[in-house]
Amino acid sequence: SSDVCSSDLYGKNNRFYGFVYDDRNANGVIDGPETPLQGFQINAGAASYSTNVPVDIPDFNGTNGIAISPITVPAGGSTITDVNVQINVTHTFDADLVLYLIAPDNTTITLSANNGGSGDNYTDTVFDDSAATDIAAGSSPFTGTYRPTQPLSTFNGLNTSGLWQLRVEDTAAIDTGTILNWSISFNSTQQAVSDSNGWAL
Repeated sequence: SSDVCSSDLYGKNNRFYGFVYDDRNANGVIDGPETPLQGFQINAGAASYSTNVPVDIPDFNGTNGIAISPITVPAGGSTITDVNVQINVTHTFDADLVLYLIAPDNTTITLSANNGGSGDNYTDTVFDDSAATDIAAGSSPFTGTYRPTQPLSTFNGLNTSGLWQLRVEDTAAIDTGTILNWSISFNSTQQAVSDSNGWAL
């Protein structure tokens, strides 16, 4: 018998394409006698985007303490059915922070609000509506998967394309930090069936 394997999505012309083939040695690469497979339906709407450009979080001074890190998702996206977010943020007093995710149409949810007490940082923190633990029940540095303060399902039905923003607000003086990096992952309604060359367009 053989294993059927769909490769990672390929991006081209602001669209994503899937590829399906007979991966007999299960190495994730089409080689030897392996051939493309026709007629397989795949979810071509699963995709992730990230940024690793650090953004300093200014100390709250009575009027400002806001850092915004953008990710632009190319045009030609599809309708969202699920969103997850992963962040790495340094800060020397987590309870000062309120974290928001802002969609291209300005729909905004709170990921975490003044959690973590005097602890430091959000390290490899994943926000997922299906997580067993609410972020408010976690502790710094929140490594693992947590339910956000407000549901990410708020974004379901929107299009993936456009400017997504992680907004971090420092709400008290003295402590500072940095948005090191973050990523956003989508599942969507975009599906396709592989053709005779194995491509799901």
